Amino acid sequence: MLLCFCTFRAMQLVSMSPGIPRLNWTALNWRSECCHGWGFTGGDYRGSGWNGTATVYPQVIGLAASMDEALVLRVGDAAGMEGRAAFNSAKQQGIHGHMMTGLHCFGPTTNVNHDPRWGRIKRTWGEDPFLTGTLASAHIMGLQGGDEKYMKIAADVNMFAVHSGPDSIRQHFTVDVSDRELYDYYLPAFEQTVKEGKVTSVMVAYSAFRGVPDNCNPTLLTDVLLNEWNFSMISFSDNGGVLGIVATQKYTSSYANASALSINAGLHQDMSSGGPSGSGWSYGGCIWEKYMPEAVQAGLVKESQLDAALRRVLGVRFALGSEDPDWIVPWSDIGMDVIGCKAHTELALEAARKSMVLLQNNKTLPLSQKSPGKLLIVGPHANSTRVYFGGTYSAFPAIPTVSILNLLTSASAWPSDHPLQSTIQDLDVNFSLGCADVVCKDKSLFKDAVEAAASADAIVYIGGIDGSHVEHENGDRGTESSNWMKSPFPCEGEDTDALSLPGCQEHLITDLAATGKPVVVVHMNGGPVTCLNCSYVAAAELVTFYAGQAGPQAIVETLFGVNNPAGRMPYTTYMLTSQLPNFTDYEIAKPNNDGRTYRYVSPSTTVQHHFGDGLSYTTFNYTNFQYNGTVEPCSVFLFSVTVTNIGKIEGDEVIQVYLYTVPETEPTVRLPSRSLKSFRRVTLAPSQSMPIEFCLSPYALSMVDNSGHRQLYPGSYHFSVGGHQIMGALSFGDVLEGNIQISAGTSHASSPMGSTMPVPLRSCQDQRLRC
Repeated sequence: MLLCFCTFRAMQLVSMSPGIPRLNWTALNWRSECCHGWGFTGGDYRGSGWNGTATVYPQVIGLAASMDEALVLRVGDAAGMEGRAAFNSAKQQGIHGHMMTGLHCFGPTTNVNHDPRWGRIKRTWGEDPFLTGTLASAHIMGLQGGDEKYMKIAADVNMFAVHSGPDSIRQHFTVDVSDRELYDYYLPAFEQTVKEGKVTSVMVAYSAFRGVPDNCNPTLLTDVLLNEWNFSMISFSDNGGVLGIVATQKYTSSYANASALSINAGLHQDMSSGGPSGSGWSYGGCIWEKYMPEAVQAGLVKESQLDAALRRVLGVRFALGSEDPDWIVPWSDIGMDVIGCKAHTELALEAARKSMVLLQNNKTLPLSQKSPGKLLIVGPHANSTRVYFGGTYSAFPAIPTVSILNLLTSASAWPSDHPLQSTIQDLDVNFSLGCADVVCKDKSLFKDAVEAAASADAIVYIGGIDGSHVEHENGDRGTESSNWMKSPFPCEGEDTDALSLPGCQEHLITDLAATGKPVVVVHMNGGPVTCLNCSYVAAAELVTFYAGQAGPQAIVETLFGVNNPAGRMPYTTYMLTSQLPNFTDYEIAKPNNDGRTYRYVSPSTTVQHHFGDGLSYTTFNYTNFQYNGTVEPCSVFLFSVTVTNIGKIEGDEVIQVYLYTVPETEPTVRLPSRSLKSFRRVTLAPSQSMPIEFCLSPYALSMVDNSGHRQLYPGSYHFSVGGHQIMGALSFGDVLEGNIQISAGTSHASSPMGSTMPVPLRSCQDQRLRC
C-alpha cells in the first residue's frame, strides 16, 4: 500500500501529471514554450486542440535590445493570453495532457551570457545581470497576469544557476566560481525574478556546480533558492536532468539514489521525459515516477519530503485554477480569436521596430522616401522568411511573414495607407544573391553582385547567421555532440569558435564597397557577430537580431526612416576570439588582466561594439542635471535630468545610468569598472523636453565582497546618465557625469586603511532591489 501511494504522489511530480478521477481532476502537461510568444516544445501540436499558430515576437535578445521594460511586459501578457487560449480550446474539446496546451511554460533563458561563443545567447537577455533581471521579471509578470488569486500562465526561469556554455558538454560539465562572482554576476538576475517578478518555477541547469550536479545541489536549491530568497513555489529539472545525475554526471550509479539526492536537495519536480537505457541518454519515462517509490522504501527519502514537494506542485495547480469552474477563473473566457489578433499583430510590429540597433551611419540612412533611386539588394537573407523566428521554440506565425525583397518590390504587400506605399511604387530594385546561404563557402556569385552594383545608387546587404536552420537540441546537426566547437555559428547544443561572419560574407561586403557605392549592412544574428571590415567600408550597419513575424516590415521601415531606431546592444562584440579567456572559465573579473563583459573589459581593449551602444536618426540633449552629492548608508539616491529632442524627427531615447567604482574604495575587491543601474526608454517629438527622475536603492549602490556579501562601501563614486555611452569616451553631448559620496554615517569606525568600514546591506531596513 505504501509503495502504491508513493507511486501515486511521484506521478504528480513529473512533466505529465495524470488525472485524479476521484477528484475529477484532468491530466496536466507542464511542458509548453513561451520564449518569444507561445510556441513549440519540439513535439507534435496536432491533436492538442491548438492549430500550431501564434503571434511570433522578436527573439529574446532582440527584446533585450529594445531596453523597454513596459514593452516586454506587454509581450509577456500577449503570449500568456494566447497560451491560455490554447489551454481553453483544448479543455473545451475534452483534450487534456498535451504539450503546448498546458498552463506552465518554459520562458526565456535567464542566464547572463559570460562568453559570446555560447549557442543560446539569442534566448537570453544579454550579458548584464540588471538588464536581464529587470526584463525577465517584466516578461514573467506579463505572462502570469495581475489577478490576485489566479495566474494566467505559470512562468519559469531557466537555467538555474551558473550556466552559459559550453552547451554540448553541459550534461557533464562542472562550474566553480568564487562567491563574489556567484553573488555579483550569476545569481542577481534569478534573485530579481524571484523577489520582483514572483516567478512560479525555476528550471535547473544540466551542469554541475562545484562538483555537485545542479539537480541535486543543496547549495543552490536549498541554501540560496529556498532559504536566502524565501522562494515559495517550485523548482524542476530540465528534460532528463535527474537522469543525468547517473547517466552523464556519473555522480551516483543508482537512479533511486539520484531521485533521493534531488528531492532532498530541494528539487520539487522531475520534468524529465528520459529514462535509463543501459548507458548514455535516451527518452521514455520519468526517473522519479519509476524510482522514487524505491527510494522511499529504502529509507533514502522521507514521506514528508515527498509531501512537501507535492504541496508546492499542487499549489501551482490551485493558483492556475485548472480544475476550478470556468465561471470563477477570470482567464477562462479567453478564446482562440486572440491568437494573431490585431492588437497582438501590432505589438509584434512595435517590438520588432524597437529591437532595431543602428551601429553606425555615415549619413546614408534613412534612404530617401521621395527619391529612392536604384537600390541593389544582396545577401542570403534578402528573400528569406524563416530566419526571423530564430530557431526552435517558435510557433507558426499567425500572420504570414513576407520577405524583405517582396516588400521592396511589391507595393501590394503594404497597406494602402502606409507611408511607404508610393515609395515602393517608385523604387527601382535589383536583386543579386551574392552568397547562396549564410555559410557562403565560395565566391562564385560575387561577380554578378558586383556588376549589378555599377548601376545602383545604394546597396543593402542582408546577411548574418541563421538560427532557424541550425538550432537543434543537444547539437543534433550531423556533427559529434562532444565536439562543442564545430559549428560555424552559434546554435543550441553547438557553440562557435569564430565570432566573424561565416564564410565569405565579409569578403562580399568589402567587394561591394570597393565599387564606391554606399553599402548598408543589415545583420541578422542572435549572439555577437564580428565584421571587422564593416566598420571601415560600410556606410551604415543595422543589427536586427531575429525580429519575429513583423521583422521584414520593421527593417524596411527603418531603412527608409518610417521607424527611427533606438535599440541598444545587449552585449559586447569583441574583435577576436583571442581576446577571450577559455570558454570553460566562468570568472568574469580577472585579476591583473582583462576581464569579461563590459563590466570588466579593460579600456585598453579594442572591442567592435560596446554594450549599450546604439544610434538614432535624431539627436538628444541632456540638461538640468540635479542630484545631492552625498548619500547616507542605507538611503536611496535620487537624481533627475531633462532630455530634449533637438533633432527634426520624432525618436526614442534609451537613457542609461551607470555607476563607476573608484579603485581606491576597497583595494582587496575587484569591483566592476562600471555597472548598469537603471534605464528608461522615452519617446520625444522634435523640440520636446521631458524631465526624468531616477532612484537608486541601497541594493543598487551596494557591491559584493570576496565572501559573496553585499556591502555599501563608503567613498566616492562616479556615475553617468545618457544615451550613447561608450567605455572611456563619454563626451557625446548626450551624456552627463557626476560624483556621489556614500558617507560613512556616524556608527562606523575608521579602518586601518584610512577609509571607513563597509556597511552590510543586510543591516539596512530598505533592501529592495529597486526603488
